[in-house]
Amino acid sequence: MSTAPRTTTALAAFATLSALLCLSGCASLNPHKLDDTLAAFHDDLRWGRPEWAERAMVASLRADFNARHAQWAERIRIADLDVEAPRSRNGRTIVRARYTWSFIDEVEQRETVVETRWSPGAIEWTCDEERVVSGDRRLFERRPAASNNGAIASR
Repeated sequence: MSTAPRTTTALAAFATLSALLCLSGCASLNPHKLDDTLAAFHDDLRWGRPEWAERAMVASLRADFNARHAQWAERIRIADLDVEAPRSRNGRTIVRARYTWSFIDEVEQRETVVETRWSPGAIEWTCDEERVVSGDRRLFERRPAASNNGAIASR
């Protein structure tokens, strides 16, 4: 029996596997995948679901992200969110979003511009930085600490 058919079959399998690996690698850099990730992330934040948005954060920043967004459902109402087009630089993508928001017990509207930095991963894009660049910084105010007797300490 000849080894040619086996060699041809092995080469075809290798070529197919290589093509699939190339395509999956390219998919992580696909701007449409980034667009989908950004849309889901900002939609979750807009509608008060930071616990869902945190999945897009790099694992080492999730606890800090949760602490910054903990009051959003209880004390902060997001009225509007305007996301600018992503800008790429040095292999990373920067996105700015303008939040219009208020404290739940107030009528006054505030604005805060938040910048996020995104990096392509092996499978999907992840956010590795989120910071306020202008406006009212209280959007990311952390919850007041509890005092020794369990009551909320006033600021």
